[in-house]
Amino acid sequence: MGWLIYDFTDEHGASVIGEWIRKEKIGTADVAALKQKISLLKQYGADLPSGLLAGPIHKSIYKLRINTQERAMRPLLCKGPINKDQEFTLLLGACEIDSKLPDGAVEEADSNRSILIANPNRRWKR
Repeated sequence: MGWLIYDFTDEHGASVIGEWIRKEKIGTADVAALKQKISLLKQYGADLPSGLLAGPIHKSIYKLRINTQERAMRPLLCKGPINKDQEFTLLLGACEIDSKLPDGAVEEADSNRSILIANPNRRWKR
């Protein structure tokens, strides 16, 4: 059985990952790489091949490593938080520059996780 993957949504019901892709103008090749890694996450869960899933990097926050010619995408995610043995939720899109996440990104992802725990309807299934 595979893992379920969800996207955290903003207060208007929009996927934060989709908004990140639009805001950062992430191209089709990079989106394809992101989708491929999410597909692997669905298939393998926490047992992804070495180096693809890092963490927890802060409390319950993990990062998915996706390297392309254009950028180092690092979507931040958590196990669960509703069912930690069968699902992941993508909480925030981020790119590393010089091996560093943007200031406040991890804390924002953790805040999104807290919002989701209080309101489980703030996500949609991929």
